[in-house]
Amino acid sequence: MKKIKQKLSLLLMAIGFVIILSQTNIAQAETVSTDENMNVVTKLDTHYITTADEKDDTYNSYFIASDGQMAVPITITKKGTLYYAVATKSEAYPSVNIYADAACATSALGSAYISSSNYDSGLGMYIGSGEAYIAKAGTYYIKVNQVADVLFMSQFFNGADRTLKNKTWTASYTDYAHSNIYYKYKAPKNGYLTVKEEFIDIDGSGTGNADITLCNNKKKEITENVYTSTSQTKNEAVFAVKKGKTYYIKVSSSYAYRIKASFTSVTDVSGNKQAKAKTLTFGKAANGLIFAEDKTSMVDYYKFTLTSPCKPTFIVKGNATGTIYFDVIGSNIYGGSGYAKINDCGYKGSSKIQLSDNRNLPKGTYYIKVYKDYDKDATGNYSITIKK
Repeated sequence: MKKIKQKLSLLLMAIGFVIILSQTNIAQAETVSTDENMNVVTKLDTHYITTADEKDDTYNSYFIASDGQMAVPITITKKGTLYYAVATKSEAYPSVNIYADAACATSALGSAYISSSNYDSGLGMYIGSGEAYIAKAGTYYIKVNQVADVLFMSQFFNGADRTLKNKTWTASYTDYAHSNIYYKYKAPKNGYLTVKEEFIDIDGSGTGNADITLCNNKKKEITENVYTSTSQTKNEAVFAVKKGKTYYIKVSSSYAYRIKASFTSVTDVSGNKQAKAKTLTFGKAANGLIFAEDKTSMVDYYKFTLTSPCKPTFIVKGNATGTIYFDVIGSNIYGGSGYAKINDCGYKGSSKIQLSDNRNLPKGTYYIKVYKDYDKDATGNYSITIKK
């Protein structure tokens, strides 16, 4: 409610709401709606939130002089959620409802209630808020159920599936029953998507959560859910994607949020068999990708050769949804192999491969194996660097 009060205060100071509501030249015998400049309008519209940045976070505003019976039409061009705030000086304590029919005979899609407890002494008004899920584009109706002058402010959040543009925010909001939205994305090259999410505090509660999942072109989930919430400092999911393939990013949330996908191309230099292992250069990172749709039997191989005994340092970095494993293998390794992993980062993680023994490695050829193991849905990008 704090956010609504702040916006109402700014708007009302700008247009002299107290004076306007005291005017008697707006007929009470029938429902009349006007815009902020007191131009008479026959149909209302709303502001469509797109990026939800500071400049985009605004409302369309109208004054409604209600006779308590008739309804004012509002045009909605998409499916999604209409969020609205209402303010009045009337002690009639009206409720403001949204209906799908002009007769307002069916159940209200959303309601904003005003009572004596809604009084804001700083603004000198009674205020309230409501929201309505709109299943399809069309004309809907606002009804004020008492004789009252009411300020009606609204903004609309898209609730439809859509295509993601690289590095561009898009905002969404739906109710619990329609919480799944699919965002289409086609990868221009092999690489990975970093999907960032921010929650929009429309009601001042400061809460929100969601699940983000990568799906194939048939909208079938191919990764585990990545949980995000307002209690976390970093809300990101990372998915490796293949050139030319169509994916859907499924977001499940009944809170208002916005997401942005940023693509980073990666040239994977690994070999898919030990015999085809990519030779590593000391001090230079080698990059690779692990795809969610790949089987656990698919492995990336690298190799390096020591011409004299030494104790090399192995550094692995990357972004992972799920767990990516790294093994150093070779017949000359005392006690077996070395091991590391990166998992559930949601951001760039880093680890060192720990050998089973702290002794120098004898000279010879060794291999690094990168794989999913039992985590069949794992996906992400990685890099490997060896230093002497």
